[in-house]
Amino acid sequence: MGGEEHSQFPYQFRLATEEWPDILRIPTGLGKTAGVVLAWIYKQISQDPKTPRRLVYCLPMRTLVEQTAVNTSGWLRNINEAGLNASGCLPTRPYVLMGGEADDDWIRFPDKPSILSRQSRNQRGDSIVRRCQSCREPDDGVAHRAL
Repeated sequence: MGGEEHSQFPYQFRLATEEWPDILRIPTGLGKTAGVVLAWIYKQISQDPKTPRRLVYCLPMRTLVEQTAVNTSGWLRNINEAGLNASGCLPTRPYVLMGGEADDDWIRFPDKPSILSRQSRNQRGDSIVRRCQSCREPDDGVAHRAL
């Protein structure tokens, strides 16, 4: 973020320009979160009718929830400061859903796009995380599933 230039990976370009994949199998550390979040933002700005209104990250650890929220906040801030959200179609920040924290502003505006980063502590969320973790293959990183 701090003014650094980063080039994108080919899969990140495809995420933004093609239909959402059923599964995304990319090794750890190669920008899955950035690829998915920024593709979702691009598709919201482009008014892609096949892009869901909400992007939800169910993560098993508090630190991952916080990291995803911090990164997403930075991307949204940079996009707004660059004037790329002229239509106002993007959320101003991600919503963090974790035990002990009530960040439920997004519920009041069901028609607005939102990004939620949550710690999975319930049976449904845990089953989603387990299903995604079951997609792991040796030396192949974590798979992200379209939910």
